[in-house]
This record gives sequence, C-alpha cells and structure tokens, in this order.
Amino acid sequence: MTGTADVLLTRRVLAAAAAATTTGLEAMAESASALNKRATGLVPVALRVNDTDAQMELEPPTTLLDALRGHLRLTGSKKGCDHGQCGACTVLVNGRRIYSCLTLAVMHQGDTVVTIEGLGQPDALHPMQAAFIKHDGYQCGYCTPGQICASGAALQEIAAGMPSHVTADLLAPPQVTPEEIRERMSGNICRCGTRVRRMLAVCAALMEELAVDHRHGFFVNHDLAGYEVPVHADIPRQEVIFLDEVDPISSPMKAQGVAELGICGVGAAVANAIHNATGARVRDYPIRLDKLLPHLPEMG
Repeated sequence: MTGTADVLLTRRVLAAAAAATTTGLEAMAESASALNKRATGLVPVALRVNDTDAQMELEPPTTLLDALRGHLRLTGSKKGCDHGQCGACTVLVNGRRIYSCLTLAVMHQGDTVVTIEGLGQPDALHPMQAAFIKHDGYQCGYCTPGQICASGAALQEIAAGMPSHVTADLLAPPQVTPEEIRERMSGNICRCGTRVRRMLAVCAALMEELAVDHRHGFFVNHDLAGYEVPVHADIPRQEVIFLDEVDPISSPMKAQGVAELGICGVGAAVANAIHNATGARVRDYPIRLDKLLPHLPEMG
C-alpha cells in the first residue's frame, strides 16, 4: 500500500511535469509563430506616426507609403507615380521630408513619421494648410497633401541654413526668394497648374501673424476664425503682359498672357473676356470701370 509521503511526492512530480509540459507547449507555440512569420515573410515594424505608436507586421518589400495607406489607413498621402517623380507621397520622417514611395517601412524602425493628417485638422489648421486655402494653392487636391508637407519642410530647410542648387552664396544663409522656393518645390508636381498660387501660399505663410503659447509651444490661433492671414494689399504687385496675337502652335490652349497656363487665371480670363466683348484692353489690376470708359465707344 502506498504511504502518504509517496502520495504527496507523486502529486508534486505530476504538478512539475504538468508545468514543464505547459511551458514546453508555450515555447513550441512561440517557435511555430516565429517560423510562420518567417515563412510568410512578415516582420514587426514599430513607428511613431502622428504622435501615436503604430505596431505592424509587414512584408519586407512594403514601402512606407503602402504601410501608411494600406495598414494604418492614413490615405492623405497619395500614390501618384510610385517612382519618386511627382512628390504626392511626401511625408516628414524625423523632421525631414522624404518620398514615402521610395523607402521601405522596415528601414524606419522607431522613426517619427508625420503625414498630412498629423499636421492639422479642420478645426486646428497648420499655417501652411491655412495659406493654401487662402490663396487657392490647389485644384483637384490630389497632390496637395504632399505639396503642403514639402512646403513646410522647405521653409524649415531655409531657416536651418541648408543651401539648394540655386543658392548663390554657399557661405551665407540662404534667402527666401521665388527662385529658392521654385527649386526646393521642383520635386512636387501639380498637373492642374497651380504652381503660381502655390508660390503665393508658401510666401504668405511666412507673413502670417501667429500667436504662440510659449508654455506649451502651440499656436493658439491656428484655425480660420482666429488666423491672421494677409489681405489683398499684402500680395506683391503682379505685372500681366497680354498677347494681342495668340500663336496656335506654342499656345494650343489659347493662353493670352506671358507665362499664363492653359488653365487661365481668373484675372486674365476676365480681362480677355472684357476685351472680346468691348475691344477695351485693361493691362493691369485691378480692373475698374474708370479704366474701361476711355476705351468704350460713345453712345449716340
């Protein structure tokens, strides 16, 4: 007959064996999970996206753009050319702008990523977003998220003293000039033809009057209700030169102004419409009645 000590010993042995078996099964499950990930090609990727930690399991060839759009559902960054030629996918990584279609997500373990969704919201706009809205720096809007991210980064590069291809003096701090902005934004293409208005928006963003809460470092007037944007008088004077004869070969879209795009600006379109209707040509802004009257025929 088995004694009490033998019974207790047997129970201890059984408990230890059960624990070892459970631990072994858990280890086997973890190994199987790891093997499964390796078999399917998935790797863990951790990012800090728009002030939120993001954990994903991705295939190694997954681009940062596809990770943002397909896995995190941040669809503001657009896939245009998918070859790094249009700039629609521009995001900020550790404060620097990059084409998210040309970099792999696994290359950015632990990096901080900011997309257009993280720059501002409808009730709390980023200054560059407000400037683009104020100056109609977009049309269809497809490339606008990349344009805004790149614009803010371009101004930060100038402020940091980073030269560009057109910087005349590499030993002096770069200046904010139209040439600098055009060069730094040359990698962001707008097929609607809003490059002129984009220039106004970027320049205007430098003129904004921002109220900052220095205790926390936040803008306190970053919505349209309290945001002080430049008025029409603050916009630099524009010189418009109209063409009396339209060359059908060089201007198939019937543009009638020097450097005027096929999609006419409103001012040029109005001036041309007045000329076609009355024969009076107004060659500078604003278009007022006193400029038209001397050229109109007298009524009999």
